[in-house]
Amino acid sequence: MLDVAEAFNWKHGQKIIRFHEERLGLRKHVLSCGDISSDYDAVIVLEDDLYVSEDFYRYTKSAILNYRGINECAGISLYNHKTNVHNMLPFDPISDGSDVYYLQMASSWGVAWSSAQWKPFRGWLELNQEYDFDQSPLPRKIKNWKDTSWLKLFAAYLYEEDRYFTYPRVSLTTNFSDPGTHVATGDTRFQVPLCASRIGEYSFSSIESSRAKYDAYFESRVLCDVLGVDDEDLVCDLYGYGRSVKKGQFLLSPLVSNAKKIRSIGLALKPHDQNVISGVEGSELSLYEIHEDGLSFRSSSEAYQTALYYQPWGSLKRLLTLVLGRVQESLRRKLGIK
Repeated sequence: MLDVAEAFNWKHGQKIIRFHEERLGLRKHVLSCGDISSDYDAVIVLEDDLYVSEDFYRYTKSAILNYRGINECAGISLYNHKTNVHNMLPFDPISDGSDVYYLQMASSWGVAWSSAQWKPFRGWLELNQEYDFDQSPLPRKIKNWKDTSWLKLFAAYLYEEDRYFTYPRVSLTTNFSDPGTHVATGDTRFQVPLCASRIGEYSFSSIESSRAKYDAYFESRVLCDVLGVDDEDLVCDLYGYGRSVKKGQFLLSPLVSNAKKIRSIGLALKPHDQNVISGVEGSELSLYEIHEDGLSFRSSSEAYQTALYYQPWGSLKRLLTLVLGRVQESLRRKLGIK
């Protein structure tokens, strides 16, 4: 790789090669890349299995300049999530007329930081080397990530400091998921539509006024205004993840419980939070008022309909057909049937 870097013809200024004698590992490597922002005011970090849009640099530069001085923005993603990584269900942020949305999870598939965005994280990390993930309300999947994950640390930082990553609605990178240290076999699950070209300037909403703000669970942070409850009192669980709730809070979920139900909402529009905003009639979603700790929540008869809402029957049928076909093929091989 060093030979490739040395032979590469860079025509856009001085070429600096940073070579490490020892393998740093993913966490230390990304942290060292982020530290470079202090030398150049900003840095773009691209992993080797990414493919970039021809407009990735223009977008990144525009985003860095737009969020200069805005403390709530902790970084710029070049990748657009189309899937909730915790449950592999579709994710589609509310459209508010801008080219971006906000998520309390950092991106590893194309990321940029200004020095002003990176320094606060580094300062927080120095004080939280032994962060207690067991006591954190972060998603189980994040807490189960290996300690070598820088994303795990950044997720804790975003939660504790109540900051966001800015994400593009049309991705400027896409992921090939090539086999390597952290991926056993390649797949296309995280391939997303790529911005081929862009006409005109990018439109950036303000974090404060945006209707497209999501927490680490990919759940909306703005439905409290629609439901008339305080943000800290509402636990939004539209995916039915099974988030923990405490006495005095409200839960919005497709799960059922013996908690006091104060409102029912249908599940017809997409994305799913649009149903709450529009007040769609129905019973698939419920708003509960929690009067005691330790309440149990379970899937109801509506769970089947909820599953079909996220994964239409046609998709389920195709998946079932594929699985059965592979089972039959395996049996034929074992039995020697052609």
